Amino acid sequence: MHRPLALLAATLLFAAPAAGQIRHHDAGAAMVQSLAAAMDANSDGAISLEELTETSALIFEKIDADSSGSLTFEEMTDWEFGLAEMAEFRGRGQAYDAAMGVVFDMFDRDNSGQVDGTEHSEAITRAAQYADTDNDGAMSFDEFYSNFIVNVALRNAMIE
Repeated sequence: MHRPLALLAATLLFAAPAAGQIRHHDAGAAMVQSLAAAMDANSDGAISLEELTETSALIFEKIDADSSGSLTFEEMTDWEFGLAEMAEFRGRGQAYDAAMGVVFDMFDRDNSGQVDGTEHSEAITRAAQYADTDNDGAMSFDEFYSNFIVNVALRNAMIE
């Protein structure tokens, strides 16, 4: 069952941290933690590959502004999620763009200048496998926050 993206967005803004979740007093970290909670459809405190894949497919559709089935770098950086604005506010806009460039290049395996659905799905799977440091087949919220490559890149872009 797919959660409507509006529900996901509302959850990102208003969800209380789940039990056992790491707590940071940073808006970017809070957004990542809320995203983890929103992806955890069965509320077991971990994000399975199925839960991650379902959410990332919804996000892919929203980022793909022209509905071409592929993402350009501009679509990825222009997507309104709030992190770009946070980076600008912190004077880290250039670092944010650089981090997004690294993520985009990692996802664009054929160097076509676009990330198609297959590349995106495969990149998400690889990132999840890397983040799952205890190899239990799911990412704890801490693993998602600390090891998921998109979060690592963007978190480092936000640090001065």
